[in-house]
Amino acid sequence: MPEGGEGGALRLDAIAAIKDNIAGERLEALLEALGPCEEGDLLLFGAGDTPTVNASMSAVRLHLGADLGLIEASDQPHSVLWVTDWPMFEFNADEQRL
Repeated sequence: MPEGGEGGALRLDAIAAIKDNIAGERLEALLEALGPCEEGDLLLFGAGDTPTVNASMSAVRLHLGADLGLIEASDQPHSVLWVTDWPMFEFNADEQRL
């Protein structure tokens, strides 16, 4: 197991499973769909149920944005953000409803 303990550490066999299954034609198709990738680019893959993967990727995005100083504070009470093709509501697993 990588450093970091058992709780949040990724198992090496999970990494190997991704690496071993994305090769050959699959790798070429993935790279074509992604467009040009350059040295230093970061590709993240998530596996699991959609709400968990979305929450995990969101946490990574927010952490990197804050850490790299990419999130600008706004002194305006409201900012406009257009989000397209995203679910209007998320399923609440605890309450079993939208």
